[in-house]
Amino acid sequence: MSLSGETAERAKTLLSKHHLTTILLERGITEQTAIAASLRSVSSGEAKGILGFDPRSGGILIPYLHPQTGEIRTFRFRPDVPLLVNGNSAKYLTPRGVSNLIYFPPGISESLNDCAEPLIVTEGEFKTLAAVQHGLLCVGLTGVWGWKTRADGQSQPIADLDLINVRSRGVTIVFDSDVSLNSQVKRARHALGKEFHGRGASSVYTVDLPAPGGSKVGLDDYLKSEGLDAYL
Repeated sequence: MSLSGETAERAKTLLSKHHLTTILLERGITEQTAIAASLRSVSSGEAKGILGFDPRSGGILIPYLHPQTGEIRTFRFRPDVPLLVNGNSAKYLTPRGVSNLIYFPPGISESLNDCAEPLIVTEGEFKTLAAVQHGLLCVGLTGVWGWKTRADGQSQPIADLDLINVRSRGVTIVFDSDVSLNSQVKRARHALGKEFHGRGASSVYTVDLPAPGGSKVGLDDYLKSEGLDAYL
């Protein structure tokens, strides 16, 4: 995931200094990784045009690419000020009418078909990028149940799972550290593990990230603070 020269210089202008330093670098995501993933800062007006509703805040726009063609399928949006939806704080927003998709970072198409390479599944785009930046093959869910959707009145796995060859592959599920305290998150992780087993995965492991002082820790936080060797 790299850009160079004039292309990188032009791409830098797509992200504000605030988003680079306060949001991304704090998660251990480098400017180079952010640029390669085509992350960009947008105003609330531009976000409204993409989302189909007013987020009332600017933020970071995250393109969702097809893993084989590289075409943009949709976007997700991280508002600087979370929008309140039904009394809950929505930290990430999806365009109206778009169902759940898997976040595939750029440049992993060949690895997705290579079952000899272990796969990590985590929550969220930034955690996925942090893992890939450390040389790990990783894809991201929009939430712990983001691998499911409702069709014909029933909850079903999303079609994006078919884009990942898991047969005879080792899979590791790395959710946030609160999985050990949240029974619903733990249930989602267990169900996802069963889904991968049913698709022929050779093994499915789960990771409980340490949470020093009881704070919630994600994969990006852990890699930034402890490094790849500690994770491995």
